[in-house]
Amino acid sequence: MGNHQHAVSHINIAEAHSLTDLEVCERWHKVYKGTLLTQMFIKGGSLDEAQWLAVKEKVDL
Repeated sequence: MGNHQHAVSHINIAEAHSLTDLEVCERWHKVYKGTLLTQMFIKGGSLDEAQWLAVKEKVDL
């Protein structure tokens, strides 16, 4: 099992809950590509209500 590694992280719950939706997306995109909608959101693109709800669903996980 030498082909992978595990990382143990501490999550500061109070800090995590204080992040804005934009901050959450920006941090997520440092590690993952994200979705087309979260990419649009970060770039300040115009989102309709359904698109915004889809972004919000990802952010609130």
